[in-house]
Amino acid sequence: MRLEQAEASGIGRRPSVSLGTASAVPSAARCPIAAGVLVPFVVVMVVLLGLCMGGYQMLSAVRAFVGGESHWSKGRGAAMAQLRLYAATGSPAAYRGFEQALDAPLGDREARWAMEADEPDLERARAGLLRGGNHADDVDSLIWLYRAFGDTFLLRDAVRAWREGDALIDELQAVGEDVRSRLDRGGRFGDAELARLDVVLDQLEGRLLQQETRFSEALGVASRGTQRGFQLTLVALTLALGMAVVLPARRTLQRNERQRRQWLEAHQRWSMAAEVAGIGLFEWRAADDLYRLDARCCALFGLDAGDGGRSLERHQLRRTLLDEDIPAMRLALDRARLDALPFRFRCRVKHPDGDIRHLETVGYEQRNDAGRVQRVVGVVHDVSEDEERTQRSIEVAAAERAARARMAFLSRLSHELRTPLNAVLGFSQLMLTEEREPLSASAAERMQHIVSAGQHLLRLVDDVLDVTRIDSGQFSVQSEPVGLAALWESAVKQVEPWREAMGVTIETAWPDDALWVRADAKRLEQVLVNLLRNGCQYNRAGGRLVVAARAVGDQLWIDFSDEGEGLSASEIQQLFQPFQRLPRHSRVPGTGLGLVIVKLLMAQMGGQIVVRSQPGQGSTFSIGLARCDELGLW
Repeated sequence: MRLEQAEASGIGRRPSVSLGTASAVPSAARCPIAAGVLVPFVVVMVVLLGLCMGGYQMLSAVRAFVGGESHWSKGRGAAMAQLRLYAATGSPAAYRGFEQALDAPLGDREARWAMEADEPDLERARAGLLRGGNHADDVDSLIWLYRAFGDTFLLRDAVRAWREGDALIDELQAVGEDVRSRLDRGGRFGDAELARLDVVLDQLEGRLLQQETRFSEALGVASRGTQRGFQLTLVALTLALGMAVVLPARRTLQRNERQRRQWLEAHQRWSMAAEVAGIGLFEWRAADDLYRLDARCCALFGLDAGDGGRSLERHQLRRTLLDEDIPAMRLALDRARLDALPFRFRCRVKHPDGDIRHLETVGYEQRNDAGRVQRVVGVVHDVSEDEERTQRSIEVAAAERAARARMAFLSRLSHELRTPLNAVLGFSQLMLTEEREPLSASAAERMQHIVSAGQHLLRLVDDVLDVTRIDSGQFSVQSEPVGLAALWESAVKQVEPWREAMGVTIETAWPDDALWVRADAKRLEQVLVNLLRNGCQYNRAGGRLVVAARAVGDQLWIDFSDEGEGLSASEIQQLFQPFQRLPRHSRVPGTGLGLVIVKLLMAQMGGQIVVRSQPGQGSTFSIGLARCDELGLW
């Protein structure tokens, strides 16, 4: 509901009435509120925002330094191990591993030198930190923290430990050079010499560990000090904000209470009639620019109110309306003014629980001798049921038209695709079976790829048609005894390209007795192929796909368990939506129809599909069908 008021600025201009625009309080009343509440509030909020952003950036940078120290430590440890191996075996690969392991500490040192230079080279510093294994998103924070606080009490001890650790890395490099020089000259280390080298490396490693511990402890002290500082500052700013808001808010509440009592007295004579008619009453007066709503009107707008209703400012009531309805409401008001008639319009309001209701508003304006609006009185009625009936009839008609158009389009598209596809497949298969001019082995292999791709495209056309037919109720399946053995062998052969591409091993765990279920053989094979292909494509490279059958009561369940990345609960909910691909699986080829068709076909065959998965622990897709024997009995 929106009535818009525009005060006339000259003779001849007609004012309009609005419900929902900004309150037009006198300037003398607005200035103390802005000075006493808004300005301190905005200042404190800006300071809080800046402080929080700076604090989060600083804590994030400290965390990044801790992560960088981990890369530094791992590199140092790996270098030690590779150097010992090199001394014992003389393997060039071991020495290369030694050099590669030192790359992270050396990259960090290069970054520190670049930042400590008289003219800091930030690009060089970034390159060094990336070389040190730090994440690209953390590099700028690391540089900022080091340059801003490297010489302060927060990081001074950590930087000293870093420098001394780099000096020890130099010693480790020197030891490595000595070992390589001796081995390059053809010398070898005996057991006694290896023992002495181990002692030297152990001592050096102990000194490095001391610096690493010192660095970590210094960062911990800095992190705790920063946290305490931010906590004290936030407490102080919160107290200041409370003092700036509480006192003016208290005066505002007292004023609203006085106005509420006046409003209750003015609308008492309307209460009984409005209650009987099931409508809400509202009034607006130019004197105070407040809207007075009775209890039923408040309920229609989704507002809390006592038995007598409440008073609202423009912006408070405006927040309940949907922005899309404002233009139509303004147009209805303008037309009513031109014709000098009561206004009438419909709009939508959103209740706090998210419910959208349709309201019809009817009212009139009272003007003074100068033509200015002094008062607006109106009634509000809930017409949601009428709107819903109208909308349902429109949606049903639109859905029926869309379904017919979709089926016609897909049928035509299927025909247009099948004609060239059948030609491609037919000629390809003829060339494969030609005996007078047989293809070479490589050409036959390529031709077989053409046949496979054509068959895949043909299956895709069938999948789209299947989804559409099932969804529109034009699809049926047979229910008959089906043996799984033959279907399984055929399904495994069909997914061989996907299995081979991922290097997946398919393992089966079947009961000793024959497996028979009540289903449609063709559609069950389609289900098995889709689940096998899914288990191969979304598995890890070289992983396993374990397929097990188990009898549960009068049902046979088949579990497809892969070793992929797994799924979260929210991702499982998206699996069976047409053409819905998870963003992190967008690299895997597919259309997003496989699992949708599986679910639809299982429902058509009276079966079920269940998904169990956790991130990082793979996924299990289980289908269940009614068991039977070869004669269809059980």
